[in-house]
Amino acid sequence: MVSRGYDGSPANGRSYHPTISSDGLYVVFASDASNLLPGDTNGRSDVFSYDRLTCTLTLISVAADGVTFGNGDSVAPAVTSDGRYVAFQSAARNLLSAAVSTTWAIFLRDTQTNETVIISVAPDGSAADAQSRLPAISADGRYIAYQSQATNLTNDEDTIIYDIFLFDRDTNETIRVSNSYDGGMPFGQSERAAISADGRYVAYDSVAPNIIPDDTNSFMDVFVYDRTTGQTKRVSVSSSGAQNSGTSSNPALTADGQYITFSASGSLQTGYGGPYNVYLHDQLNGQTIQISLPMSNTQAGAESGGSVLSSDGNYVVYSSYANSLVHGDTNGATDIFRYDRTTGVTARLSLTETGAQANDGTFTPRVSANGELLTYWSKASNLVGGDTNSVEDVFLVNAPLLPPSAPVNLAATSPTNTQIDLTWQESGYNETHFQIERAPNGVDWVQIDTAPANATSYTNGGLSCNTLYSYRVRAFNSDNNQASAYSNAVTIRTQPCAPVQAGPIFTVNQTADGSDDTCSSDHCTLREAIIAANNYVTGRPTVIIPAGTYTLSLTGQNEDAAQSGDLDVLNSMTIRGAGVASTLIDGGAVDRIFHYLPNVTSTLSDLTIQNGYVEGTNNAGGALLADSGVALTIEHVHMRGNTAALGGAIGVGSATVTITESTFFDNT
Repeated sequence: MVSRGYDGSPANGRSYHPTISSDGLYVVFASDASNLLPGDTNGRSDVFSYDRLTCTLTLISVAADGVTFGNGDSVAPAVTSDGRYVAFQSAARNLLSAAVSTTWAIFLRDTQTNETVIISVAPDGSAADAQSRLPAISADGRYIAYQSQATNLTNDEDTIIYDIFLFDRDTNETIRVSNSYDGGMPFGQSERAAISADGRYVAYDSVAPNIIPDDTNSFMDVFVYDRTTGQTKRVSVSSSGAQNSGTSSNPALTADGQYITFSASGSLQTGYGGPYNVYLHDQLNGQTIQISLPMSNTQAGAESGGSVLSSDGNYVVYSSYANSLVHGDTNGATDIFRYDRTTGVTARLSLTETGAQANDGTFTPRVSANGELLTYWSKASNLVGGDTNSVEDVFLVNAPLLPPSAPVNLAATSPTNTQIDLTWQESGYNETHFQIERAPNGVDWVQIDTAPANATSYTNGGLSCNTLYSYRVRAFNSDNNQASAYSNAVTIRTQPCAPVQAGPIFTVNQTADGSDDTCSSDHCTLREAIIAANNYVTGRPTVIIPAGTYTLSLTGQNEDAAQSGDLDVLNSMTIRGAGVASTLIDGGAVDRIFHYLPNVTSTLSDLTIQNGYVEGTNNAGGALLADSGVALTIEHVHMRGNTAALGGAIGVGSATVTITESTFFDNT
């Protein structure tokens, strides 16, 4: 904990708004406490800088005499990469010898020369005529960006809404960054500036509709101003360039300005999460990706925001109330997370010294350039020992980025036609578990399970016979859930399928739909053939469907015996037509066509399935649905014009479906 009393006791007031220098040596924050330094009797919030090497605290918002505390609140610090310069927002009137603004103003403190200057001033040096807030500073301290309602900071400002301004300390010039695309005034407020390390790029959010042409979404957007070109572009857009259908705000930039993160609701990307997610936009390729991703295809269900980046953009740190971003998040509070863009791993960093969950929320993270050192504020009392003040404190976390070593010598054997056994050698010591991934084609990898720490083997059962599977394994360690590189990949085929005892052949000879529970050489509808095959108990029957169009007309949903509605397959069987151009099964848009009930093994081949329909917003598979445990092979099948809310052609519920030489068209 950084915000302690000068005698080591807990702070007697809240501490917040932390930030950290790029090198990680200085943590700067605001505090209402009066016992961080002796002589603090102003009853105001002050800004302090903590030196990690010397473990000393320095007052930043100090009066002009170099001793007295400011006589007004000072908050929202921003620090240069080496910690020398600190910009902050203050309502104090005694920080300079000369009179300053009577409202919030932006100041800059040089910790080497112990000099403080005001940044938010008019071109003639007079005080700003309205408040200025939330500074951001370039790495060397030359440029300071901030928001202000003042009308006299530039010669062309005439509104009292918040605009974004950029001050150049070398030239003592202030320019307005939040301009309309024609150089005029924006028609709405602009706030929350962020700046790249060299001061070239300034990001901000704005509700103004005329920052760029064709801004018609009527929502707050995020923009980036290029000081070199004088151009502004909107970055809160999808990868295709489409504008957002919700609010975008709170930008952050990498050192070079290539990557921008921000919070957004709306439709920037089809994904999973709460009402607000964290996104990253790449200025070079225009791609926008979602960062606050849950572990699986479930809704995160809560907001994520307050993002910052490492210098190179590989790590994104943010806060979130969601409980589905990592395993074991049950504290019901906002936590701090770090997303590794290289490994795709999200780790929770706001944990106690023993790795337990915080007992209260954690907020406004800031990170060092390499993403390893993190500061944030929290009211949690269990993050460190002796935190008994029951108020917000500032914390510093060292979260090393070293991942565990990758497992080696992955090998596979298949003792049966439904099982593959994996073995590997552990090359590290600090993993908490292993992640097992499988791909049916060596490309589309999916996590199938985990193995505990120190494990060297895994058994994958329930597989299809005579089928190729590829596997790879990687380790996660106990230090914030970091991922190793992957092991070598192995590919193996399960044992050949056991011979299937042939059953009877049921040949359809009626194109009309109907059912009297008999299938004979004189009269056998498609439905009657399926029912007959369902009732056969020895061997695997085959249903032959000659050329023709077979239209299902018997309605009756939610019936699982093929008597009406869809054709329910309860038994393992083969269903074969005369070819995709010859045998057509038409659902008549009244129900799904085939429903494979759990644990059947079946082959469907040489026919066309069309016009299947299943109603309801949570249903899938207008052509067919395969339930849990089904092993279905589809060969030479054409599916067209089938409709369902969650997938028009095929719905799969933990089934294995193998498709070869088949086509899908116009399924919705």
